Amino acid sequence: MNKKNLLWITDPWSTLDFPKDTTFRLIQESIKMKFDNYWCDVRTIRFENDIVVCDAEKILKIEDPRTPEKISKSAIERFEVSRASHVFFRTDPPVDLSFLLPLQILQLTKNSKKHPLFINPLDTLLSLNEKIECLSLPGIAAKSFISSDPAQLIST
Repeated sequence: MNKKNLLWITDPWSTLDFPKDTTFRLIQESIKMKFDNYWCDVRTIRFENDIVVCDAEKILKIEDPRTPEKISKSAIERFEVSRASHVFFRTDPPVDLSFLLPLQILQLTKNSKKHPLFINPLDTLLSLNEKIECLSLPGIAAKSFISSDPAQLIST
């Protein structure tokens, strides 16, 4: 079996709630399974000289209780996303340009000879919104009104 290199893309380090964050709990378990785990801040994803890269740190160890001080990691390195066997895009809403642009850049990995498996498919993350997806299932959602026009919302 090939060695698994997992890339975890999250919100910036300073914004994470480590004791409650499920991403770092999952990383903790995957370290026990001897997978290599790399973490990057979503803001570092970029397209550079025909390659999708990010600034990643290898997570070496996570001790309980999970706090930033209990997480051992390597120095930051320029990481080609296509090196990862699996990518986990775990950023929180709002779904705005800062959420969508990295996804659009990550889609460019499809052009590389070897590309990772995205656990949450990029097409799904780009096209669906968890707040309104239920409306596509008839009879499930409550009566709703959705608009980006404040005047329409006020008049309804």
